Order: sequence, then structure tokens, then C-alpha cells
Amino acid sequence: MTDKEKFLEQAKSYIGKNGNYVCNTKLCLGYIDHWCAFSVSAIMQDCGFIGKYIREVTGGAGTIPRYSDGIFGTWFKKSVNVPPQAGDLFFLRYADYPRQDKYFCDHIGIIESVNGNTLTTLEGNVDGVSGNWAATSVFKRKVRYLNDSTVYAFYRPKWETEKTTATASKTETKIYQLNSSASVNFNAKIKSSDGLNIRQGAGINYQILGEVPYNSIVKVTKRTSGNGYTWGLVTYNGVTGWIALDYTETIDFQKGNNVKLKSGATVYGTNITLDNWVYSTKFKIMEIDGNRAIIGVNGQITSAVDIKYLESIDS
Repeated sequence: MTDKEKFLEQAKSYIGKNGNYVCNTKLCLGYIDHWCAFSVSAIMQDCGFIGKYIREVTGGAGTIPRYSDGIFGTWFKKSVNVPPQAGDLFFLRYADYPRQDKYFCDHIGIIESVNGNTLTTLEGNVDGVSGNWAATSVFKRKVRYLNDSTVYAFYRPKWETEKTTATASKTETKIYQLNSSASVNFNAKIKSSDGLNIRQGAGINYQILGEVPYNSIVKVTKRTSGNGYTWGLVTYNGVTGWIALDYTETIDFQKGNNVKLKSGATVYGTNITLDNWVYSTKFKIMEIDGNRAIIGVNGQITSAVDIKYLESIDS
């Protein structure tokens, strides 16, 4: 069973449970509040996934994407170009009024399945009694519609594939067709909304070893062709194999490039914002590995940032 399947199965076991079960029995909070988000936290905790797919929830619905986006998963607003899928978290906004930030939302739930415009969901803190909502609401399966104006955004954890598959790829699997490939060195961003399979060889008939999720960035070290596709050799989460580069976007940043930082830059893997002086400074990329770039000034390392914050400059 994959981690995503385990998460969805555990979520289904919460159907009919109430806020007291989630907040006090499971999380030992001593109060019942914001429990649509706390139910997601409790399910993740049951599966051992806190710190792997989300950070621990400390408040309302926006807590999860605010502190996990880009680290444990990917946050994206509703778009026809990036359809939601089973295992995603969805977020609702009920009214248009000033918000703390782009992540702030009124409600969160789990997508169990998608059928066109119809989302079958698993969610807590729903259908309570007005005036005593948190104490009378339940966790239940519901139907939502993608074209509903309240459906605002989604968060897709970087789900891993089955443990046995990943282990076999590290210790036993031979990666085929290395000799027929040209050595390269560039980064590629996954553009397929369903992610890309990592295969044992450069062709669609080779064994699937794992998956690279949507919007992830990987380093490509070999390139070849087969079955009408261009293939690249990558390593993701310890799994090495081939992905179809036709469904990726080449990232132009390389070691030695001069760059500036975009507004909102943080230290890689954290929510620590950088000082304002960095935005008027020219940096050089000292090292780059996937979406992690080490930048510096005058040969001295300054920080590590996600490449999404980099902006190319001519000199």
C-alpha cells in the first residue's frame, strides 16, 4: 500500500467521528476548535506522516500550506491547467474579505476521488448546528464541485510510492541503457499534473521504480530517446531511473550564473525570510542541486534558497 492509499484509508476510518474525538482523544488539545484542520493533522499523525507530508497543525485551515508549501508538498490555486486528484487537500474560501496571506482559508478537507467536475471528499467540522458548530459537527464524506466559487486552492503532498519498490530500486535494480546516452547536466521541472514515472530503462515498457510529483525539480545527468520520447536519467528520493523529458520544462539556472532574488525569498527548507538588503544584491550560484541553490557574493556562500526565488541577470 502506498503512503497516499494509507492516508485515504485512515481518513475513511474517521467517518462519523466528532470534534472531541479529533481534538481531545487523538490530539489531546484540551479544547475543540479549527478541527477541520486538526482532523487532517490527526490522520497524518496516525500514519506517521507529520514532518513528512505536512508540518504539525497549530491552527486553522491555512496552517498546513503556510508551513508545508514547497517543503513537504505543493500548494496551487484552482486552475484548469492543474486539475486536483485523489490524495490532495482542498481549501474553501467563503467570502472575499482581507486575509492574512494567500494561504488563509476558511475550511480544509481531503479529496477521496475526482470525477470530472465532481469531488468526493472526506472532511471534518461539517454540518454542525449554528451557534454550537464545532461541538456538533462531524467528519463525513461529502460531494463538492470544482466550479463552485468557494473552492479556492489545493495542496498536494509529495507522496512516495510503495516502500518495497523504492528499496528494490536502490539495492537490486540495474538501470538500463546508460551506455547509449549522452551525458548532460541541467535541471528539469515536472509539468505533468499527475507526476512522472521513474522507469528502469529509457522506454515505456520498463519497470516503474517510483514517481516524481508535479512541479518537482530534478537534475538530469543522461539523455537518450526511446518509444518516441526523450528520456532523462534522474534521482528522486533515492530512486534513480528514467523519466520522459517531453513532460518537463528545462530550468535554465546553472552553477556560475549571476542572479538576483525575487521578493519573499526564504532560506531553503524553512520559512525564515531573508533581510531586505538581498533584493538589491547580485549573487552568483555556487552550487545547484534540484531546486536547492547555494548562492554567494565574492566567492563566499551567503545562503541557500529555492530556485523559484531566483531571477537571471545579464552580468
